[in-house]
Amino acid sequence: PLFQAAGWIEPRPTAVMCSALVEGVLEELLVVEGQAVEVRQPVAKLVDADVRINLREAESILKLREAERDAAQAVLTAAQQNVDQPVHLEAAHAEAEAALATLETEIKNLPFLVRVAQSRLSLARQDLEGKKSIAEAISGRSVQKAQSEYDSAVAALAELEQRGPNLVRQQEAWSRKCEALHTKLKLKTDETRALDEAKANLAAANAKLEQSRLALETAQLRLERMVVRSPIAGRVLALNAQPGRRLMGINAASERDASTVVTLYDPEKLQVRVDVRLEDVPQVQIGQPVQISTAATKEPLLGLVLGMTSQADIQKNT
Repeated sequence: PLFQAAGWIEPRPTAVMCSALVEGVLEELLVVEGQAVEVRQPVAKLVDADVRINLREAESILKLREAERDAAQAVLTAAQQNVDQPVHLEAAHAEAEAALATLETEIKNLPFLVRVAQSRLSLARQDLEGKKSIAEAISGRSVQKAQSEYDSAVAALAELEQRGPNLVRQQEAWSRKCEALHTKLKLKTDETRALDEAKANLAAANAKLEQSRLALETAQLRLERMVVRSPIAGRVLALNAQPGRRLMGINAASERDASTVVTLYDPEKLQVRVDVRLEDVPQVQIGQPVQISTAATKEPLLGLVLGMTSQADIQKNT
C-alpha cells in the first residue's frame, strides 16, 4: 500500500430524502432505521381527518355541478326544439288569422244585419203609429209595448251602424298583428336568443363541472399524499421527524428539510469518503485500485478511486 487513510461509507451520490408532499401533522412512523423498503412502500402517515372532509365536500359539489349541467342541457334541448319547431308561434299566428277571418266575415255580414234591423225598425214604427192612432180603443200597455219595441229597434240599428267602423279598425289591428306574428315566426328572434343563451349557460355549466372535477382530483390527491411513500427501493438511513411534528409539504417558503420524514439509501450504490493527508494527495489517481477495511465486513472490500474533492480540513491537515 502507498498509504492508509481513515474515512466513512456513505450513499452514492447522496442519500435520498423521503418527504411529505402536503402540509400536515405526522401521525405515525411505519419504518425504523436500517429497515429495507420497496418502491412506493408507506413509511409514514399524516393526520387526514380534515382532508377526508374536504374530499366529501368536493364530491358533493361535483354532484351539484352535474345536476346544473343536466338542467342546462335540458334548457338547451327545449330551446333547440323551439327553434326547429316553433309550434307556439305557429299557434299564435293561426289564432290571429282565425280572429281576422271571423272579423272579415262579420264585416261582410254587417250590411245584411243592417237591412234586417232597418226592416225591424220599419215594422216597429208602423206598429207604434197604428196603435197610437187607435189608442182610445186599446190599452195603454199595448202602446207602451209597441213604443219599447220601436226604441229597441232604433237602438239595434244604431249599434249596427256604429259597429262598422269599429270592425274595420279591429280588422286593421288584427291584420297588423298577423303580419307581426308572421315576421316573428320567420325571424324567431326570441327563440334564437334563448338558444344562444342556453348554449352559453351549458358551456358555463360544463366549465364549472370541469372545475369541480379538478377540485375533486386535487382532494383525492391530497388524501393519497397523506401517506408518505418511499421513492426508491433501499434502506432507511435515518428518521428525520417524530409523530406530532408539523410538516410543511412542498411549500417554497418552508425551511430546508421542513418536510423530510426519513432518509433512504440504496445499498447497491455506496461510496467511501476518505480524509487523505496533504502529503499523500499527489499519490492519488482517478481509477486507482483501493482496499477498504471496515468492521462491517469480515473481508476487505475492493474499490476504485472515483474522484477528488476540493474540501480541506486545516486541523486534520487533510
